[in-house]
Amino acid sequence: MPGVRSLRVALALCLAPAAFALEPGLPQRTHAVGGSLRLGLLRGEPARLERDAGFGIGVSFAWYYRAGLAVLVQGDYDRFGSANDAGDQLTRTTFTAMQTLAMPLGRLLPWMGLGGGVGIGLFRTRDRDIVPKERTDTLPVIRWGAGLGLEVDRRVIVGVACAYDWVFTGASVDLPGSGGGDVIVFDDTFHLAAGVDYFF
Repeated sequence: MPGVRSLRVALALCLAPAAFALEPGLPQRTHAVGGSLRLGLLRGEPARLERDAGFGIGVSFAWYYRAGLAVLVQGDYDRFGSANDAGDQLTRTTFTAMQTLAMPLGRLLPWMGLGGGVGIGLFRTRDRDIVPKERTDTLPVIRWGAGLGLEVDRRVIVGVACAYDWVFTGASVDLPGSGGGDVIVFDDTFHLAAGVDYFF
């Protein structure tokens, strides 16, 4: 067939896909940077301490090394407010790397990826019944992500994405006021994200 068909690959960072392209005259190894707004949904026991939903931001850097394949590095910050009047605060800062696969469909860019990384979780409370009042832990994470991007410009892609983080930690606090026993502070989280990516 005459000419060369342009290939667009959209990749996400937990929040938003990172964009890649292979174009005539462009280097075959391209990079992308992106930013996103995130909605996090707590799973498991932490929802007893914090609101089920929290908000965050995400940034990403991606390296395209072969048609349809790329490595994504993500940095995310999420914050969840108190589910009661105790002023509880739970935050998570997470750094992950993902292997992604994309299949362009015209200007639409579906993708999915799997990877892992590490996070830092912080929990604080003023509730007299909760011990300890502050808990910090290092959080090994496995992340699965998927999304859909839309090419709006030769170098700009907007998109939506979702991700699920499996968090491996045993950090807990004692919560006698709710029936006793330990409550896991950091657990799995589901994310929805919308963002924009610029590739170069």
